Amino acid sequence: MSKTTPPLTFPSRYLIVTLGGQCLALNTGSICGLLTLVETGNVEILTVQGLVYKAINLTDRLSLPHDAGGPNARVVLLSEQEVRGCVRVATVLGLL
Repeated sequence: MSKTTPPLTFPSRYLIVTLGGQCLALNTGSICGLLTLVETGNVEILTVQGLVYKAINLTDRLSLPHDAGGPNARVVLLSEQEVRGCVRVATVLGLL
């Protein structure tokens, strides 16, 4: 009887951000970029390096207070398979 080696798995990493006074963990495998509000402007659809990212309003979807407009606010570019979107967050705390 032969033994098979289990596939290698790597622990997931997360970008910890705040939004509406709550901490959220975004899987780094889905993150394509991080931009400032100066770089993005106030648009609903971003085009970065020829790829289109539609704005996702998590504050409304999660019924959180709007607080993502300060000096530390960032826009996180996300992609999962062929679906892309961007989320505005109040602060980026770091990686976990």
